[in-house]
Amino acid sequence: MLNRTLLIVDDSLDNRLILESLFVKLGFSCWQAANGQEAINKAYQLRPNLILMDLVMPIVDGFEAARRIHNIPELAAIPIIAMSVSAIDVSTPIGIGFCDFMQKPLNKKDILQKLKIYLPDHFQI
Repeated sequence: MLNRTLLIVDDSLDNRLILESLFVKLGFSCWQAANGQEAINKAYQLRPNLILMDLVMPIVDGFEAARRIHNIPELAAIPIIAMSVSAIDVSTPIGIGFCDFMQKPLNKKDILQKLKIYLPDHFQI
């Protein structure tokens, strides 16, 4: 059986709980972090298959957390998808630690498509 672990990083508890509810129904184990520093620590500890990371958070923001995670050799291959409510150039987070970007509020269809792209062996639509 495949390890199906996701790390959901967002300073909003409500956002984390909504995403966790969706992923648990799909058979994933979910872990949460409320800021970038927690994300770095949990990524190192858990070695998730995918990280969904908010960009704007206290303590360490998503940009810096993604950079630090990918500077750890054991974690460098973990795909990290940026999430933000802010209107930004979609190409901005890609190439600086993120493999993709999703605009908040997230919708189920977009989330499922990203799973299909980044975890094809772990998820089938």
